[in-house]
Amino acid sequence: MAFAVFLSVSKKWSFFQRKHGDTTLDKALSLDDEGNIDEDLMDGIERAEICANRVDRELLPPIYIYHGHNDTNCPLTNTEKFVATLRKPELYGDRFKDTETLCLDVVWELNKKPKFDKAQGIHYGSDTDVSHGFDYDLDEKDEPFLKKAYDWVGSFWGSQK
Repeated sequence: MAFAVFLSVSKKWSFFQRKHGDTTLDKALSLDDEGNIDEDLMDGIERAEICANRVDRELLPPIYIYHGHNDTNCPLTNTEKFVATLRKPELYGDRFKDTETLCLDVVWELNKKPKFDKAQGIHYGSDTDVSHGFDYDLDEKDEPFLKKAYDWVGSFWGSQK
């Protein structure tokens, strides 16, 4: 997690992302020298589309995503496209047809976000600037979205949903 924190704080995630507008995204498939799909040149949406026929969709786990509304590292529209791709019946049947199996929860406000300044030190307050990496040091007792996420995930542990 320390490296993830460093990347988030320094805004250096781009070292591990392809630039938007990369011409390889315009190709239907990127092939390696042997004519196989070059999976290293796919982003998450491309991978979900192209590789859908190679997985047993019934073995895919339920997915809960919470996302800050003001995320500039990974814009909400990209996550919405990813969710829409997983919900395509021609790709994944009815595996991710509803919020029981795939839930996207957009977080618009934090009730008790830790903040620091020289005058007050660490203090907590509400914040509507919910961007990337906002979930550090939060407590589900203070944040309804987090309690909802924990309860949702917990409902699947030990069950066969």
